[in-house]
Amino acid sequence: MLLRLLSAPVAVGLTAVLQELVEPEPHLAPYVFFFTAVALVSWLAGLAPGLLAVALAALAGNYLFIPPFGEWSTGQNALVATASFLVSGGFVALLCSLFRTAFLDLDVAHDVQRRAEEALREADRRKTEFLAVLSHELRNPLAPIRNGIYILRRAPAGGEQARRALDVIDRQATHLTRLVEDLLDVTRIARGKVRLKPERLDLSALVRRTVDDHRASLAGRGVALVVAIPATATVVSGDPTRLAQVVGNLLHNAAKFTPPGGSVAVSLAVEDGREAVVRVRDTGVGIAPDVLPHLFQPFMQADATLDRSSGGLGLGLALVRGLVELHGGSSTAASEGPGRGAEFCVHLPLEPGSAAACPPGEGAPAATARRRVLLIDDVPDAVESLRDALAIVGHEVEIAFDGPGGIAKARSFRPDAVLCDIGLPGMDGYEVARAMRAEPELHGVLLVALTGYASVEDAARALESGFDCHLAKPPDMAEIDRLLKTGRAAPC
Repeated sequence: MLLRLLSAPVAVGLTAVLQELVEPEPHLAPYVFFFTAVALVSWLAGLAPGLLAVALAALAGNYLFIPPFGEWSTGQNALVATASFLVSGGFVALLCSLFRTAFLDLDVAHDVQRRAEEALREADRRKTEFLAVLSHELRNPLAPIRNGIYILRRAPAGGEQARRALDVIDRQATHLTRLVEDLLDVTRIARGKVRLKPERLDLSALVRRTVDDHRASLAGRGVALVVAIPATATVVSGDPTRLAQVVGNLLHNAAKFTPPGGSVAVSLAVEDGREAVVRVRDTGVGIAPDVLPHLFQPFMQADATLDRSSGGLGLGLALVRGLVELHGGSSTAASEGPGRGAEFCVHLPLEPGSAAACPPGEGAPAATARRRVLLIDDVPDAVESLRDALAIVGHEVEIAFDGPGGIAKARSFRPDAVLCDIGLPGMDGYEVARAMRAEPELHGVLLVALTGYASVEDAARALESGFDCHLAKPPDMAEIDRLLKTGRAAPC
């Protein structure tokens, strides 16, 4: 600000020198050149320096260029000329400063618009790339699934070819499910729709279980696993399912980018007595410095080659950061460069009194019981395949393809459990649930919404309509089996 104010006496002084050189005795217009000085100062430096220039120019003009020269002129004409300059100069200063502000705002607006247009172009480019990647990643598992079905139709039942085909279909269906769940989770996090179910838990035990779940996958890739997890409890407050997802995503990412013969090291430590730090270090392909700042963004992948050897949608690390931040923690990535591996760290706040006992785990599952199950879905392939899957494990199953038919079937069949789709023609699943709850004979039946509508709002609406639980398609058969064994809804 001081420099801007100094511009006023400098401009007025230079103008006085110029006036002296051009017309040392301007009896008719002593302030003509000073208007230019005021305008320049106001435009370049702002209103306050412009008004200072007006005051200094009024004094300089009166003293130097109104007779008697070299002393203050107090005659009527001199005072009128000075006052007129003060008023008109002030107006010029105000007008120029307003134009200056308007032009600066316009320039800022243009800059903001330019950056917004660049961001839109970048978002459009990334969307186009993502759709291409999504198409590629969906087609990849669909091809072996169709091949497996072809083999199953022709190979001897129970033979080695049939067994391999079933294993392929199972792996690829699991991969497809993971892709869809990652897409949904990223959308939920971006919209703030993820609801955690926090509890006091032992992070040491959770990380150890998650590592054990991925041990076989790493070994199958020829990747050595090194684990350093303390035997003592490390208590945090968190959603165990989501935290296991975080650790699992880091392990999956490390395995994907570590070639055979490499290693992955997982460690857990308490730092500063305030936070637990999970580290996953690999000896894989490493990360380029220009990629590191963007690594946790959705759809970001270091592997942009056509062969897509690493696969995936680039959502795993975005989910890690989103879920960790929902737990009040942070995540970081580090690498010394391509070919030198990478390290990912997750920081989570410790619970006060971390030595306190965590809630005990669930007991042994109930023994398998034969249940009467009614399936309501308007997609024949979906409902008939689920019927066959439940019948194989001993349940008695009936099916219906619409809401009214499902209610009529329930009255005659008297099921123990009803698995009902939401998007039914004519009478949707919500209406089916309300109708069944209104009938005394069906009031106590276990009602499960089994649907592709999988948002938090969809789940809440299902529970409000009378469903005991909401499961997203494709269903986890282990969860359905647990529901039917216990005869009660999961806390979903």
